Amino acid sequence: GKWCQASIDEAIGSALTRSASGSVPRLRRRHLSPQLKRLLTMGMYSAHLHRWLEHFDAAQMRILWLEHFKSEPFECMDAVQRFLGLPPHDYRASATRNEK
Repeated sequence: GKWCQASIDEAIGSALTRSASGSVPRLRRRHLSPQLKRLLTMGMYSAHLHRWLEHFDAAQMRILWLEHFKSEPFECMDAVQRFLGLPPHDYRASATRNEK
């Protein structure tokens, strides 16, 4: 599927490993795609993901890429609603576009 619809497990699955004790997931950066590695490093998301993964299961997180949200906002909002188990909402009916 498209990456805005992918769970964090799907987006970073090949790079996600468990610590020696098996309790704390860690990212193996060399297993990340170049795009994902660049985005995680530039925004320091990796440091936050490590911390969040200590408290939340990876299946409870969803990565939403700004580039995809900008190009397909309604599709991404639908994906977020489905992920959260929310009823559908027609954002097209109430959306406005900033000209800048």
